Amino acid sequence: MGQLALGNSVALKCLGNIEGWRFLDGRTRNGTVGLAPTVDPPFTGTHWLVVAGPQPGQVELRCLGDAEGRRWLDGNTAINAVGLAPSTDNPFTGTRWAVVDNGPDTILKCLGDLEGPRFLDGRTMTRDVGLAPNTDPPFTGTHWGVMDFGPFPLPSELHFDNDSIGFPGGVAAGGYAHLTLRKDGSFTFSGHYHDSGSLEYNISTVWGIKDSSNMLFTFPHSSHVAGTFEPGSRDDDWTIDSRNDEIARRWSALAAGTTSILRAEANVELINVTNSVIGVAGLVLGVIAIVAA
Repeated sequence: MGQLALGNSVALKCLGNIEGWRFLDGRTRNGTVGLAPTVDPPFTGTHWLVVAGPQPGQVELRCLGDAEGRRWLDGNTAINAVGLAPSTDNPFTGTRWAVVDNGPDTILKCLGDLEGPRFLDGRTMTRDVGLAPNTDPPFTGTHWGVMDFGPFPLPSELHFDNDSIGFPGGVAAGGYAHLTLRKDGSFTFSGHYHDSGSLEYNISTVWGIKDSSNMLFTFPHSSHVAGTFEPGSRDDDWTIDSRNDEIARRWSALAAGTTSILRAEANVELINVTNSVIGVAGLVLGVIAIVAA
């Protein structure tokens, strides 16, 4: 990732050879991007959170400006424009950037689906930002210096809770589930089901967590609860404590925003419930199946 460290707050300084304003500045209130003369207030939009993209070597940049509004740096390759997008979902494919290290400089290449100019280009004379077709002169504004302010204070844990899980069709079972993800990659997936009826049930539970880069983590669990006429316990209590390095690697993308999807089905195969979660999640660029040891 070179000089853009995941999870850090940075400023990008345009190194174009014409004097003028130089710092990449997101204007969250109106969704525009330009250049600012300094990284100090009132130019709070010059601070950016480096978030992991969906593939290694890719980043997404989230503007940390004080005003609410659009936040994701978005290149529109079709019209040679740069702005802020409200999310990284379709159709905002220009929110993904490849990082090209060029000695002491950094070059950002837009990975949007549409063909067109791709290199982030600061125009110091006019104080605006666009996309250039290459990084050679006269496009000297495609070279950027990185000011690193260190790790952004992301939460160390994310908590997801569903305190009431029920089933349609007269299934006499119910329960709850909790999921905690941690910055170091560890997680705890726990829950409880109780069967209050005469029939037994096999319950498939899948919790899907989609991060801000549209990567979906799936956490599955299979339960069995006995009814009046079968041997065994009416209750299933589980606690899974485990770890996955992808949670730690993608923590900046998780902390930047998640979509939580819990699906539980009685007498339905786990793979079918997983597919249901993937379908509900919408745009998904990859699935990371978390299977605890």
